[in-house]
Amino acid sequence: MSDNKLLLSEAYAPLSGALGHVVLGWSFIETSFSHWIATIYKPLRADKIEREIPIQFKRKTKFLKRCFNQVTPLNAFRDEALDLINVAHQLNDHRNFLLHGVLSTYDRQDHEFKFVRLNVPKHDRQMHYAETRTYTIEKILEIGGECHETSTKCIDLSERLINEIIL
Repeated sequence: MSDNKLLLSEAYAPLSGALGHVVLGWSFIETSFSHWIATIYKPLRADKIEREIPIQFKRKTKFLKRCFNQVTPLNAFRDEALDLINVAHQLNDHRNFLLHGVLSTYDRQDHEFKFVRLNVPKHDRQMHYAETRTYTIEKILEIGGECHETSTKCIDLSERLINEIIL
């Protein structure tokens, strides 16, 4: 059996479960950010800050940071929201790598998975480079747990924003 087939047969179930933990938690984080935007965009005239509703994660968080720093009715939520946005940025780095990278190798002795991702540096858009990172199942589950914890806080803030601004 080839190394890749052996890797997939040994690691598929635990790895896919751990990655699913990250994906599920992340989906609630990013959806919460969309709810925050929907809650404040028109009702608090945040459309004056950004003419188009941001869709991509980086644009969402940039817009939300500006709103929580500039829109007075959001003052009570500022610190909490900015903290959650910062945590989400840290988690997004891992999420992006795990989900957009490719599983390259599995070290059976250390139980480590190596992921490889092709990137294009901002300073040189003419060349790709390969970036590698190593994760254990435990580390991926830890990241998934952090996504879950952060998502519950984001959902809670979503509900409070809706109650304060819409209802």
